[in-house]
Amino acid sequence: MSCLQRWTGITVFLACSAQVASASLIVFSDGDFSPGDYQELIQTTGTASSTAETVSPGGNPGAFLKITNDLLPDSGVVNFQFNSQFVYDPSTQGEVVSAAGSFDAFSFVAGPGLPMVGVGLGARQGGEPCYTQSVNVSSDVQAWQIQMHPDLLNVFSCINWVDGGPIEFGAYVENGSMSQGYTKMGGIDNLHIELNTIPEPTSLALLIFAFPAFGLIVGRRFAGPALQTNGGRRG
Repeated sequence: MSCLQRWTGITVFLACSAQVASASLIVFSDGDFSPGDYQELIQTTGTASSTAETVSPGGNPGAFLKITNDLLPDSGVVNFQFNSQFVYDPSTQGEVVSAAGSFDAFSFVAGPGLPMVGVGLGARQGGEPCYTQSVNVSSDVQAWQIQMHPDLLNVFSCINWVDGGPIEFGAYVENGSMSQGYTKMGGIDNLHIELNTIPEPTSLALLIFAFPAFGLIVGRRFAGPALQTNGGRRG
């Protein structure tokens, strides 16, 4: 087998390996908010409660997730909504090298208290959730407002993005009261998560073990005809 033939085979193999090892894009997106797709986690201080429901129409467009927070004085509440379909497992699917997310938010007019709700993205990995810094959405602006989070990898410090267990993603609405209790309502729509990942370790191991076998096959393929030709010349 000539050097050219040998390196042609190896080049093809490495090209295939590079395609497998290159980053791939995983996208989760929801604008329908089917009730069975969401798992609720409510955290409270003082005396507070929260409920969530899918409402249609009224979203941006179509259906949206409406969260109502009821608080007595000196209380707080965070309602996390995790989508059961927004799950990625680095231990079996591969390391996450970058992550970004976005959603639309709305604050409904309700009083008393400040005319706003706090919103953000959340993630959990078999324990307490971590979340982006809360952004206040004012009910003075009666329009859906997009919220962008371009670097979730560094924001979600509680997540093991390399080889940890399943990660669940979602969004939250939160409120806090001082001397006066109130009811506040917030809306979530067009929840979107993007992950850039690389192959899981098992895939890379398969490539390493497959390389010698591939070389052997290529060697036999090109060696066979060469031996036959030489034999014919001796005859």
